[in-house]
Amino acid sequence: AEDGIRDVERSRGLGDVYKRQVREALDDLLAPGQTGGERPKAPRAPSASRECEDGGAEKDFVCYVAAGGVVVNDGRVLVLRRRSGGEVRLPKGHVEPGEDARTAAARETGEESGYAALAVQADLGTQVSEFVHAGRHVVRTERYFLMTLTDDQAESEGGEEQFEPLWLTWDEALAALTFEPEREWVRRALAFCRDHFA
Repeated sequence: AEDGIRDVERSRGLGDVYKRQVREALDDLLAPGQTGGERPKAPRAPSASRECEDGGAEKDFVCYVAAGGVVVNDGRVLVLRRRSGGEVRLPKGHVEPGEDARTAAARETGEESGYAALAVQADLGTQVSEFVHAGRHVVRTERYFLMTLTDDQAESEGGEEQFEPLWLTWDEALAALTFEPEREWVRRALAFCRDHFA
């Protein structure tokens, strides 16, 4: 699971060339029948003149692909409160070599939250977040999926100790989440639920 990077996150308008590179990298990552081994090249940062292999890094620049879930159950949204610092987040983490984003999202959501019996209901799309951490420019391409519980698991079982799982109403989740890009994922999930499950 993603190791506690304290983000100073923002979604930023990116140039068309960069957006195309992000889409191409994701298309490669999600290609049907892809097996393990080589990982696609991550897109260049707008200000970078060199490429960064996903999972690799240069001294002042790192880029990677992450995937996560917006889990809903009985009109409530699962969020994770970091026990140290109080950040409220959605579950997510790195896409591992040979893994597609959907599989990574379900795995990371289960690992971090302790709710492992999940069904993916919809692909919520892609966002690119940029932030500075420890003097590095980080570009993270995120994929999120709407998920529901497949059983009546009332309590979290074996989630990461650093997180406290909380079930909040849609409005509470939007108010509590620390970072704007994650509020956008919840808005997308709510719109999908209203259109398809109302």
